[in-house]
Amino acid sequence: MNNIAVIGCGQLGSRHLQSLANLNLGATIYVHDVSEDSLRIAKSRYDEIESASSIDCVYTSDLADLPNQLDLIIIASNSLQRLNLLQAVTAKRNVRYMILEKVLFPRLEDYEIAQMLLLKRGIRCWVNCNKASNNTFFSSMNAKFDSKSPVHIRIEGREWGLGCNAIHFIELLSFLTGQAAQKIDSSDLSPVIHESKRTGYIEFHGELKISSGRHKLELNSLENGPGPLVLVLDSEIMRAELSFGERLTGKVERRDNDWVEEYIDTVIKKQSDLTSALVEDILLREKCVLPEYEKSKINHLLLLESLIKHLDRFHYPHRVGECLIT
Repeated sequence: MNNIAVIGCGQLGSRHLQSLANLNLGATIYVHDVSEDSLRIAKSRYDEIESASSIDCVYTSDLADLPNQLDLIIIASNSLQRLNLLQAVTAKRNVRYMILEKVLFPRLEDYEIAQMLLLKRGIRCWVNCNKASNNTFFSSMNAKFDSKSPVHIRIEGREWGLGCNAIHFIELLSFLTGQAAQKIDSSDLSPVIHESKRTGYIEFHGELKISSGRHKLELNSLENGPGPLVLVLDSEIMRAELSFGERLTGKVERRDNDWVEEYIDTVIKKQSDLTSALVEDILLREKCVLPEYEKSKINHLLLLESLIKHLDRFHYPHRVGECLIT
């Protein structure tokens, strides 16, 4: 019997829990949140799914109720709370594996603290950046582009949460090229800093330019209302123009198919369709398609440093070394 904990069961945490109802392993799932309302919503969402009889759920607002031995924990809190929860839940417990939500932490100093803790406690950890794994189109393209066939990707849309979601696409670039980002240029971001829909956090509009060797990624978030999020990919071996919605749709041309235009239409899986398979891979095979903490840390720090530089450029008040994205 596996002991699994979901820490933070708001909007995203409750979707992790829904997916765990489909787990093909015997497990007790401990669901923690300080908010009784969040716990009630999480339970109602879990109860919508017909779970296996081999799964039990325990709901609690007290971390002390978690067992001393945990096979896997998912920390799905907001970014400001995440390090404190990571420290608290591992302080007196043995934890084998962990999945952390993105954006990992809003403070530069937190990344090394977390890494030292994970190493000291012998915890293997992944980060839930899933743009490469939530659809069949990208999931088959790991390290497809190398220095001999560099890729240029441009992603553009309106009000799509650049600060919050940029790391998803930076990790997608790393998945496609097999290497971390090397430089992020924030000089074309808008000087106007916006309040996020998440209270206490901020958001950005404008353009981020990411490079990794000869590979390029441009992320552009336009203002003034929602609009489709479009990805344009160009390389010597493939061209694509795709739209993100409930499905990933658009046209693709491949050199090995004589540049014949193909139409792509594939489901973008929701978190409630993903987590159980990720957890099974980790517990049964000790591997996972998500990026591991040590690698994702590099991309997170580059992103955070570039956004902090932008805040400093326009004298936006903030704590040194901090950018409040989640």
